[in-house]
Amino acid sequence: IGMNGIELTRLLRSHKNYQTTPIIATTAYASTYDKKLIFNSGFNELLLKPFTKVQLLSLVQQYIH
Repeated sequence: IGMNGIELTRLLRSHKNYQTTPIIATTAYASTYDKKLIFNSGFNELLLKPFTKVQLLSLVQQYIH
């Protein structure tokens, strides 16, 4: 039995070493409810599939500069 991304993000955010680590959610579909759940769980960004390498790199670049 594993955990999903929301559960993992909540767990990470509960540890002081990961409270500011950028976390990007990826999914093929997200309703308004899903988006609220994703961001309320501690994700910084949401990237909808399919996405391009350029889109991903652009998003990651925002957090490394």
